[in-house]
Amino acid sequence: DCRPIVYGRWIVDAGSRPDSRGSRVSTGAAQAAVQASGLLRNLAMTSANMPNFADGGIVDASADVLSQWGPTHSEVAFNVVRLVAKLSLSTPCSGQMATHDGILRALVQVLSTRPDERAVVVRAAFVLGNLTTDSTEARAKLGAIPGAVNTVVSLLVKYLEETSAPR
Repeated sequence: DCRPIVYGRWIVDAGSRPDSRGSRVSTGAAQAAVQASGLLRNLAMTSANMPNFADGGIVDASADVLSQWGPTHSEVAFNVVRLVAKLSLSTPCSGQMATHDGILRALVQVLSTRPDERAVVVRAAFVLGNLTTDSTEARAKLGAIPGAVNTVVSLLVKYLEETSAPR
């Protein structure tokens, strides 16, 4: 039985405690968060684990980790966005994610703070697309997040300009 919430909460806790120098996030905690989020991403690659993710509070944990670490730690953001991309393909997990304000806000935050990280942008947009495809509630919640529509439009313009710029 894998209980992802334990790992997710540990990642959040590791980043919220000051280290011996008073810094909010130590290098060791960041590296541990990278490894733990990578482990969760790998576990999500097996469909047999999806019930454990759905029952284990992974949506709350992912939202917390992305909100706290996403703006400042590229590797953690990348691993967690890859994790939620996998989870968005699972009906029980995507159902939870589609109605969860925290994960929607965290994904928008990642899009707005990491616009130049194409791999993160592609995966975060993929997740938001999956969640809004069949959920009127997800579309309404996403549209109500301040700056969400502007963030997505800005990214669309940015990448359109990059592809049409002469090389």
